Amino acid sequence: MKKILISLGLLFFVSFGFAQKTYVELILDASGSMWNKLDDGRYRITAAKDVLTSFISGLPSADLNVGLRVYGSQISALEDNACDDTRLFVELNGVDKGSLSQTVQDAKAIGATPIAISLLAAADDFPSDAEKRLIILVTDGEESCGGDLQAVAADLKARGFDIDIRIIGFDLDQRAIESFKGIGKFENAQNAEQLAIALDTAVEDVVVEKVVENDCSLEAVIDAPAEVEASYPFSISFSGPEGKVSLHPKDADKFSALSSVYSGSSPAEMLAPGEVGDYELRFTANAGDCVIATSALKVVPTQVTLVPPTEVEASFSFTVEFDGPEGYIGIYDKTAAGRNDEITYFYTGWTNPSLTAPNDLGIYEVRYYDSNGVLLKAVDVNVTASKANISPPAEVEASFDFSVPFSGPEGHIGIYAKTATGKNDDITYFSTAWTNPSLTAPSEAGIY
Repeated sequence: MKKILISLGLLFFVSFGFAQKTYVELILDASGSMWNKLDDGRYRITAAKDVLTSFISGLPSADLNVGLRVYGSQISALEDNACDDTRLFVELNGVDKGSLSQTVQDAKAIGATPIAISLLAAADDFPSDAEKRLIILVTDGEESCGGDLQAVAADLKARGFDIDIRIIGFDLDQRAIESFKGIGKFENAQNAEQLAIALDTAVEDVVVEKVVENDCSLEAVIDAPAEVEASYPFSISFSGPEGKVSLHPKDADKFSALSSVYSGSSPAEMLAPGEVGDYELRFTANAGDCVIATSALKVVPTQVTLVPPTEVEASFSFTVEFDGPEGYIGIYDKTAAGRNDEITYFYTGWTNPSLTAPNDLGIYEVRYYDSNGVLLKAVDVNVTASKANISPPAEVEASFDFSVPFSGPEGHIGIYAKTATGKNDDITYFSTAWTNPSLTAPSEAGIY
């Protein structure tokens, strides 16, 4: 049998190359910008998941401790507490390949980019007796929460943390690259293959490449449907040696995997691509990196319902009737280029979801995207002038409270000097959402 040297993201580690107290923490960026596309047309989050899970599958089962922290996967970037969204999902205790891989696959890219607090939290994740500590951060952008990375590096040094930090940028622009100067060792990967190589480089001090037998005579079985609807989950079962089952476009190379499931997880659920066409499930054995079984998969159009009102009043909330796979529904300017350019949005899994019409009148689109960012359907909606009304008393006594009957969209009602220029120049105000709201008349008499 021929012998090959494994590299490019699927690393095989020599067990005697580690001390038991070697710890590696992976940090994955799951911010909303990971839905931007690479030059090959794949979403950054999809490519990053594939490379990371391939990397994890090659980790040894002993003599190493690997943890996984993810930021941006729990709280939408539009929420007030988005910058607190960093979590250690897999603790630094041995190598739990199943948990590591599943956490990567389950991460939803929806949030902000709190890199500074993630690095500080990661430093505290290591046990005090760790002899060798390595942090590997995979990110597609710069800090978005006001954190000071230089201050973090100085703080860790001042506290005596002996941590090797490796930053792997994924398709970063020049400004983002500049923001990481002086923070550990840095590489910028432009595509999936470069990301795999960068992961190899990041752990070069604790990795010894191993010659393995290229045994492609191993056998495996994949039991999967022949046809599935786009963007919907489907179930598969599989058996064989240690390895993984990956979903690829038909005839594409090994770096084209859209998602993967791993040994020990059968039966498993996978998500069909959002684009119709011919695909292939491939069982790849860890031993020799051989594809030892395949199963053809045809993705057919999804039957999607999306029924917004044909006309809504500006600034008013409205509901949208929909039926289809898990995803994201928003209202967009007609010229908006992508999923992240919404005016308001909701996830299909939310309870009692609604959209809020823009303030400006005109024709907009309500769009339905699947969880991979593929546009499923778009419907026009006409935003018309609001029919708001307020009926304050014609005269009130100075310093007295008074109520104001009103109707209209959610908003802000206040009493103003006649010369006031904007919303925030109120004397007193209430939100239309408040219970039993009232205003207080100014202490000085006059016309307001």
